[in-house]
Amino acid sequence: MVEMLSDNVAIILGIAALLLALTTPFFSPLFRWKRKEEEAHDVDLQPVSIIIASHDDAQQLEKHLPSILQQDYPVGYEVIVVIQKGDHDVEDALKRIKYTYEQQGGDAHFYVTYIPQTSRYMSRRKLAITLGVKAAKNEWLLLLDSDCAPSSPQWLAAMARPCADEKSLVVGYSSYDADTSSFKRYERFYHFCYLLRECGTQAYRTNCPIVMFRKSQFMSQNGYLGNLELVRGEYDFLVNKYAEPDATAISVSPTAWVIQDSPTRKSWLNAHVYYMETRKLLQRGFLHRLVFGADQVAMRLFTCVSLAALAYSVLTLNWLLLGVALLSVVLELLLRYWVDKRAIHRFGESFPWAFVYDRVIMWSDLYFMMRHKFADRRDFTTHKQ
Repeated sequence: MVEMLSDNVAIILGIAALLLALTTPFFSPLFRWKRKEEEAHDVDLQPVSIIIASHDDAQQLEKHLPSILQQDYPVGYEVIVVIQKGDHDVEDALKRIKYTYEQQGGDAHFYVTYIPQTSRYMSRRKLAITLGVKAAKNEWLLLLDSDCAPSSPQWLAAMARPCADEKSLVVGYSSYDADTSSFKRYERFYHFCYLLRECGTQAYRTNCPIVMFRKSQFMSQNGYLGNLELVRGEYDFLVNKYAEPDATAISVSPTAWVIQDSPTRKSWLNAHVYYMETRKLLQRGFLHRLVFGADQVAMRLFTCVSLAALAYSVLTLNWLLLGVALLSVVLELLLRYWVDKRAIHRFGESFPWAFVYDRVIMWSDLYFMMRHKFADRRDFTTHKQ
């Protein structure tokens, strides 16, 4: 009976390991996602207002704002930088940038507006964005962070090309710069693949600091009303609230990318932990998390089964099971490598160790969840009482 049980356990572990090895890689969002080019429309480019909410970022503005002001955009655009009154470093940087730009005879309208120092009980970034929207003269607005640089002089044209009458949002892609670790760059791409598929029906959110939206829609639906007290989530709420069914376009060719400065470890960690709080208020989150959870469970299940098969084979000296377990590990890695490389190549990125990073993401997401669980709830809100 013991010998039979031992054989049955070995058979079950071996078959389960092989089946999971052959199926788990295809749970990856990189397998399900297919490159969708920007939708072609026989419409003229629309005037655009670019909004940058600034805070203690004089260095980033001096580094990146000139390239934003030098876009090849024939129908005209404006750049609105919203800063806090009294931020002298930022004010001085903007004066230098504006003087140099005017000396060069630039065509874009460059405008600076301010948020009051006395604003309380609301996210200052969301307030800054709202003031930028109100100051904008154009219907189509592009929200961008100050630490992002356009990939080319044709960046704005590539982003604005899908702006058609039937669209309400355009989602873009932001890659971290070359100084950023390959894992952080891959993790952004990995999660972006989940979000891109949802853009085909009704977008859920975006994990990149670049999105285009309509001023009229933002104003008529009261902007960020309902989540102003949360410190972050400005891009998430913007996409989640204003995405209409079949009305979100994507612009993800390398020409349309922006390149974001390498994040500090603190800012990178905070972005993940803050999302754990933000998602409580996002609509359509159940299906998104269900798909992501199923993918992660499949990968963890294979990891546990393959390790169990390896351990059991060694303990029982079952060399056939050991061979099957090792074969399943090799098969899973090869299939995952093929799936990842295929999608990454089509997107235009390069991550040689993507099939290893998939495993790191599997455990890092658990780490972020634990950090959020034990975080001080007051860190997420402007209401500190």
